Amino acid sequence: IHYAFVGKNGAGKSTIIKLLTGLYDDYEGTILVNNKNLKDYSHAEIKSMFGIIYQDYAKYELTLKDSVRIGNIHSILHDVIDDEYIQKLSDVGLIELFEKLPKGGDTLLGKTEEDGQDISGGEWQRVAIARALANSPEVLLFDEPTSALDPEMVKEVLDVIKELSEEGLTMLIVTHEM
Repeated sequence: IHYAFVGKNGAGKSTIIKLLTGLYDDYEGTILVNNKNLKDYSHAEIKSMFGIIYQDYAKYELTLKDSVRIGNIHSILHDVIDDEYIQKLSDVGLIELFEKLPKGGDTLLGKTEEDGQDISGGEWQRVAIARALANSPEVLLFDEPTSALDPEMVKEVLDVIKELSEEGLTMLIVTHEM
């Protein structure tokens, strides 16, 4: 199941995501999620309910493995088996990247460290999607998921989104373009 909010810049689309995810809690009225007032959920419950990929997603210069696993801190603290991490990479089409990196998932991403490996914008975007999936959310929220990508990368990211929606994940996509 997937939904889209389409509208002009400044129309409040991203604000809706921030309201849903509890980033804004000073509002009037009631927001119901699963027939329960959003203000009655704990921050931990809200965090586990939603996976979010913002238009200005973070590029954590960690290893590929930790850049994904940081989406579910329990997987790092409890050293969850690598099969779950590999599945997240597979879900977003990053197995090829994993295989071509010099140290696989233990390769440091980014350019700040001497042994860091920079990756393309589309690959960074897919790492962000995998990170959002790491917590097995009920709903995946995309805020302008392709706004900073070239047309080729847009197609790759949209293919990932399409595959995820076909797997039955509920998604909300916020965009200013169809």
